[in-house]
Amino acid sequence: GKKPLLIENCSTNNLFPNSNNSNSALYINSIMLVPLLNAGEVIGLFVLERTTTKQFFTKMDFSNFNSFCDYAALTIDTLEKYNELLEKFEMQKEIGVAADIQQSLIPTTMPKIKGISAGAYTLAAKGVSGDYYDFFRMNKTTIGATVCDVAGKGVPASLVMVMIRTILR
Repeated sequence: GKKPLLIENCSTNNLFPNSNNSNSALYINSIMLVPLLNAGEVIGLFVLERTTTKQFFTKMDFSNFNSFCDYAALTIDTLEKYNELLEKFEMQKEIGVAADIQQSLIPTTMPKIKGISAGAYTLAAKGVSGDYYDFFRMNKTTIGATVCDVAGKGVPASLVMVMIRTILR
């Protein structure tokens, strides 16, 4: 279960049949078992055994051990949350690099065409996207233009966008 357990004298407990013989390799004189809980869920178990015959764990030992285990569970939870944040930070950093690469693939200037004024702008919702536009000089008098909006968002759409650009180029 989820409740801490103290067995002060294992020789009087049927769960520890080898605790009647202090020469046994499996001898346990006294034992404390405390589940490590996070939001009511068991994330681990701390077990402390006393294998000498001189004294048993006391209720004070058990109280102190419970406090230590609460602190250990909190520390484990904090480390897990820290690792999640670190992973998210790394992912955001990678998306930032991908966004910079994608932005470098989009034209920064419009072609100069006599009698025509044009402009273009794109802003990715998730750092990277499937939005793409480009211009191609087909010959001395003809300019081709392409505008794409790949279905979806984020990294998958940006990969398709890069493939489209590569094919068109």
